[in-house]
Amino acid sequence: MDIATSTVHIESPSEVDLEHQAEGSGSWEVVCESHCDRPLPVSGLYRINGSTTRTSVTFKLSGDPRTVVRVDPSSTLAHGGGILVTAVGAAFAIPTVAVTGAVIFVFVFGAILVCPLLSGNKNSDVGYGECLVDGTSFVAKGYTVPFVWGSGLIALPH
Repeated sequence: MDIATSTVHIESPSEVDLEHQAEGSGSWEVVCESHCDRPLPVSGLYRINGSTTRTSVTFKLSGDPRTVVRVDPSSTLAHGGGILVTAVGAAFAIPTVAVTGAVIFVFVFGAILVCPLLSGNKNSDVGYGECLVDGTSFVAKGYTVPFVWGSGLIALPH
């Protein structure tokens, strides 16, 4: 019985290995290095791997007599840099989300509790709507944090 093959040529700017996993096998075997140019069985799975490149996703060879595999390798250093940038971004996003959540909580707390108390106070000229509008403009202008810090309601430990 003849095994269907395809002559594989690898185009890559760096040295890479073509690995093959035969059907029913769990192990990978290096079948050629770039530039390759040899007939390989069409059956089974293939992947690109290398010492300075990340392992590719698996693929199958077509039944064509010649297959050209073009490799644009990503380095492990670039992959690690991407993870680092994501982690640093998340580290800066967490405090931003926390402060935004705190401002929203304070505003909602004020709308539910403080404004009704002020508008119900007979000695106060502030109505509920006016309280909400003032609170909204206060938050929108970004004065909430300086006001709270400047008034001494919240102080940093020395």
